[in-house]
Amino acid sequence: MEEEYEVIKLMNNNDEEEEFEVILSFEVENNEYVALLPVDTKSEDEEEVLLFRVTSDDDETTFMPIEDEEEFEIVAESYYEFMRE
Repeated sequence: MEEEYEVIKLMNNNDEEEEFEVILSFEVENNEYVALLPVDTKSEDEEEVLLFRVTSDDDETTFMPIEDEEEFEIVAESYYEFMRE
């Protein structure tokens, strides 16, 4: 049976709405992150997971790209560890 994930919509760089499945929400070094999978790439051959830092203030949640290479490597390794469990 295939697992069902929460689907969210985000704007891409072309101001077009895209749907993503939230496959994991996790914390690393007191920061919250999510692993997202684009809905339109459900083929197992091309699954590309995107990692974002999550920031929240009041009623708004923002998904920020991880631009720092060192931070990205730490978050990616943590993601892989969670998925192995």
